[in-house]
Amino acid sequence: MNELIDRIVAIEWKMFDKAENASGRAACQDDRDTFDIMRRSQFEAWNEALLRSYLADLNEALTQGRNLLTEKYAYIMEYTVPLEFQEIKDALPPVSYEKKIFINKITELCMMGYDEIADAYPRLAAQGRPQYRAQQTDDYPSAEAYMLGELSTLSLRTLRLYLDRLLRLSTARRNFSRMILENTMRKYGFASLAAAEARLREAGTASG
Repeated sequence: MNELIDRIVAIEWKMFDKAENASGRAACQDDRDTFDIMRRSQFEAWNEALLRSYLADLNEALTQGRNLLTEKYAYIMEYTVPLEFQEIKDALPPVSYEKKIFINKITELCMMGYDEIADAYPRLAAQGRPQYRAQQTDDYPSAEAYMLGELSTLSLRTLRLYLDRLLRLSTARRNFSRMILENTMRKYGFASLAAAEARLREAGTASG
């Protein structure tokens, strides 16, 4: 699995580095370390079948001269600046009705997972971007919008495997969103989400 993740992150980074931004190059495009932490934390919660399918998506995009990271941010615009999205949507691969069913279901399950995290670790949850589109601002898109945009770049095959992964984890009473956050916190040196929450609580008490 580590080799698969290495290959995926390497391709994604090249795409991210070349992703076009209407307002110019973003600072995060020069921060490889943070990119690696965030992407690896997510992929470590996937299974091998899902990773292989997504790697195939990436390789297919490369052969077609497409940049899935550029497309991701373009799809996000549908949920952040819908009027501007109408001007560019015809340049993007269409998202079929069937794909949208999977995208919406996956997003719904992941948002439920975020809700559980926010209830248990409110300070930690507050460190991230707004969870839902209703909470986002023009300058700070929500996690929901990002997820909808990213999922729109995946093939139907990959979306099927993604949903299957989430449903199997749910049956086993495991929170996929929590798994990703736990991976992230470990990479930042915390033994657990509780440890990260406690650190934020202490920092808040000290500053107060």
